[in-house]
This record gives sequence, C-alpha cells and structure tokens, in this order.
Amino acid sequence: MKRLAALALILALCLSACGTANAGPSPTPEATPLPTATPVPVEEASSGVSPLCTAVLRELRHVRSSEFRSEDDEWQIRETLKYFFLLRRNIDCEREYDIPDFSVFFDETSPDYDNLVYNIDKARYYRLLAEQDDSLDYVWYNCTLTIESLQIDGNTARAQVYDSMDMIYEGMRFMSGAGTTNYVELAKVDGVWLMTDIHAADTFDGAVTHEELLEMIYQLSDGEV
Repeated sequence: MKRLAALALILALCLSACGTANAGPSPTPEATPLPTATPVPVEEASSGVSPLCTAVLRELRHVRSSEFRSEDDEWQIRETLKYFFLLRRNIDCEREYDIPDFSVFFDETSPDYDNLVYNIDKARYYRLLAEQDDSLDYVWYNCTLTIESLQIDGNTARAQVYDSMDMIYEGMRFMSGAGTTNYVELAKVDGVWLMTDIHAADTFDGAVTHEELLEMIYQLSDGEV
C-alpha cells in the first residue's frame, strides 16, 4: 500500500509539471507609456529669443499667477529679481538670439523708468561692442545672484543685489569672472512686484548719459537703435 501511495504521488507531480510546461509562456506585462513632453508654443519657439528666455518668462508668469498671489512679498520679490538678472546676463551670453522685451519687469509709470531702460541699453551696448570686436564666445557660464539686503515697506521695496557671473571663453583654459552691485527699487502694482528704479555701482553709470549711450549704440549698429 505504501508503495502504491508513493507511485501515485510521483505520477501526480509528473502530470503537474507537464501541465505547467504545456501552458506556454506567461503574458508579458503591458508597458506603461512614457509621458509626452509638453510642446513649446509655436509663437515662443519661433520668436527668436533663447530657450532660457522662453523658460524664464514662463516661470515669471507662473510666479505672478493667482495661485501664488497669496505667497509672501519677499518670495515674490526674490523670484522677480532672480529672473530679471538671469535674463539680463543672457543678452551677452547668448548673442545668437534676439534681445527680449524687458518691459514685463518694469513699472512704466515710474518717474525713474528711463533708468530701467538705460540699464538694458547698457547691456545692449556691451553686446554690440563684443560683436564688433569679435570677442570670444563663452563655452560655459554660470550666473549667481546674491541679495545682500531687502527692505519692504508696504507696497514698496529696496534691494541691494550682487549680480555675478563665472565663465570660460572659447579656447581658454582658465575661468574668468565679473560682478556688479545693483541698487533696485520696486513697487507692488495690482498685486505684482515691478521694478521702478535701478542703479549699478560701476563706472559706466553716471559717466555716460542715456542720450550718449543711444548714440554709441547707433554707431555700433550701423544706424539702428
């Protein structure tokens, strides 16, 4: 009896193994499709500005959206300043792209609005000068913004900002650097922080008037301002 029971058990195991072998391969789990990347709108992709500019302006709109209007003012100001100086450095670093419109950062009703435009025109001048002199391009650069002080008084604010950049020129084996302290004033207009005035602590500011600067740009750009 014991031998018959053992034989029955062995037969059952063999039949079980044969059934598993004949069952065929297990079905392959269905692959999860990768998420589709959000396409860049055609008007942004073909506008002539750099990819960085497109990203910065999109982030600025996001910061100013109603979703974040309830965030504290200091955060809003710091984000605004970060995007402004990053985009301003982009004028010189990405010379193959168009210069973006900075009016989104400025309060156009400010009595010191001309100082804001002057600051951007100064960057335009340096870019034109570099192009005329065939200055070396950057193979790498990194921008750093240090907000040394920030004072908020209701709907107005003052900030001292150190804007610096490290870079490596094409063909060079060493790193260079440049930086400027900027004094910025801002105002909260319709829930959005806008720049109302700016001065840079460099030898250019005050030494050259805006009219003189525009004439210098005119000469470098073959009659185009």
